[in-house]
Amino acid sequence: MHDRLQAIARATVLGAVVFSPWLIGSAEPWAYLLVSYLVAAGVGAWLLSLVCAEQPKVRAPLLTLALVVLLCFVAFQMLPLPDGVVQGLSPLAAEAQSARHELFSATGMDAFLGADAAAGAGLATLSASAAATRTSFWLLAVYIGAFLVLANTLTDWRQLGRAAGVVVVSSGLMVVFALVQKFSGATELYWFHRPRFGGRIFGPFTNRNHFASHIIMAFGVAVGLLLMLLRKAKGPVRPTWRNRLGWLATREASLILLVGFAALLMAATVFATLSRGAVVSLIVAAVVMGTVLAASRAAPRMGRVLAVGAVLVVVVAAWLAWGPLVDRLGTLGDVARDPLHNPRTLATADTLRIFDSSPLLGCGFGSFQHVFPMFQSPAIDSGRWLHAHNDYAELLAEGGLVGTGLVIAVAVIFALTLRTRLPKVSTRTKLFVAGLGVGLVAVALHSLVDYSLHKPANALFLAAVGAMAISAAHHARRRKAPRAWRAAVRVAAVCGLAVLAVLMARDPAELRGELAFVSFCRLERQVGNARTPEALNEGVAVAAGEAARVIRLVPRNPDALCEVAAACVRWSVQPCIDPRVRLQLGERAVTAAALAAEAAPSDYEPWLLLARAQAGMGLAPQAERCRTHAFRLAPPAVRDEMLSSRPLGGPQDGQSVATATAESDSGT
Repeated sequence: MHDRLQAIARATVLGAVVFSPWLIGSAEPWAYLLVSYLVAAGVGAWLLSLVCAEQPKVRAPLLTLALVVLLCFVAFQMLPLPDGVVQGLSPLAAEAQSARHELFSATGMDAFLGADAAAGAGLATLSASAAATRTSFWLLAVYIGAFLVLANTLTDWRQLGRAAGVVVVSSGLMVVFALVQKFSGATELYWFHRPRFGGRIFGPFTNRNHFASHIIMAFGVAVGLLLMLLRKAKGPVRPTWRNRLGWLATREASLILLVGFAALLMAATVFATLSRGAVVSLIVAAVVMGTVLAASRAAPRMGRVLAVGAVLVVVVAAWLAWGPLVDRLGTLGDVARDPLHNPRTLATADTLRIFDSSPLLGCGFGSFQHVFPMFQSPAIDSGRWLHAHNDYAELLAEGGLVGTGLVIAVAVIFALTLRTRLPKVSTRTKLFVAGLGVGLVAVALHSLVDYSLHKPANALFLAAVGAMAISAAHHARRRKAPRAWRAAVRVAAVCGLAVLAVLMARDPAELRGELAFVSFCRLERQVGNARTPEALNEGVAVAAGEAARVIRLVPRNPDALCEVAAACVRWSVQPCIDPRVRLQLGERAVTAAALAAEAAPSDYEPWLLLARAQAGMGLAPQAERCRTHAFRLAPPAVRDEMLSSRPLGGPQDGQSVATATAESDSGT
């Protein structure tokens, strides 16, 4: 029973890791919800296996404890606390939530939000957007669960090799698909899906940098598997050319050549993405690891193997995209000559100003995009920055010194665990972990200039790669755990099952709400292409029904709510639409915008949309108050647009918000 449950847990989580990037990087809520439910099922099976085991054991217990403490800190950020406590610990969050309560009371928004709207009066959260932190908490729990399952269920080399092989095959197919899509000139994902916010698509990702980061980690797995196979290979009995040719026809040689080709193609495709940060990070990580292996006594010839591989990578990369690659890397000179005028450098500086406003506990994980506009400098364009393009600066801003310290503690304990365990294992294991290290080091470097780890597929893959490293390092001789420790593990497993049941019971209708939002976006495009008033009215009426489902099922998704509010405002002022439908649209626009402002009170966009929706409903005094508040929160460029814009409620107002959001996401 124990082995069967472990096999189910391992297969389920590994399937989620492999399946996740194909779902557009799992960036959309419906995609990462599907993946998270799959991982949760695997975690449940693993916890049950611990309860049923005769000698339950958890690998890397100190690392597991550190991860649980980090998760508890994220939960603490979204915990309702007295206003006075929040004011002392996180003034930014306290001020935003206090202003929300005041404005809602003054403008009568409680009537649109229901009886529970004022239930939180006198309480606040350390996070400026508890809804966004709630999403971050759920995703972090998924990543930790996937790490623990794979680290503890990959118990022997056969299982670890199969898991690495599955990853290499899936990533190899993804690379082939990406190259076919690129050279076919496709501008849509899978040749039919147009991303809502545009972007420079590559493979199944909407951003080439994020695809490159994913393939970097897959390349590390492929290199580790290749080094392991080379170390294990017996080769021909006699080193003659005939025997060597004959050996190439063996299963052993075929497997080595296949994995080597996959690694070669992955590395070359990273160059073909033209992602400067990914290319430089991969080169630095590969050089460091190659130098270590070349100087290693345990594997003296592996350095030469890597050198030959590096030459082949350069040749294939030159064949794929030599000219564009040289031109793209040449722009690094412009950045080096004037780094202070680079938008990413300026965004990093502004992000550190967020950290300065709440240095101890941060503004809340996941709340960056809702706080950044207040700190956005005039030199940066007015588009929305979803992330800082520097994961370390964003970590400081969202987690403060405490959150950053916990993340550093997790990384240090992870490294110390490997350092302690690796001397006790075989050379084959060391080579495998060294290959994984290429991907881990490269993605750590890439995070200095990008935010690829905020894509759920990449973060989940990082957890899987880290779990493979921990699993490999524990393949030394096993020892029986003390009886007291076994009892503690069983108790922890039972508690974990209880917590998992509570988490899985959270908003079971959320996935239906996110799917309703996908349907709403599709209908929005159809309405935009309507040629006749009849088609327009029919499409808007159906979209209004989907908007009601979104408002009811996902009241804590400010991005979806803002999209719904903007579209409803735009349609409610079109005279060719039925007056009853227009009134219905106006009410739903107000409700959606008010819910978005409740979920992200520090963000100017929900307040601006709420003002426009109120103006469309004839609530001019309320609209002016909300517009004034939005003006205070908006970045300088948006303030200038607001000062020069036409009066509230015009048909171009709702359009301007949606367009600005879409353009900014593709531009950053």
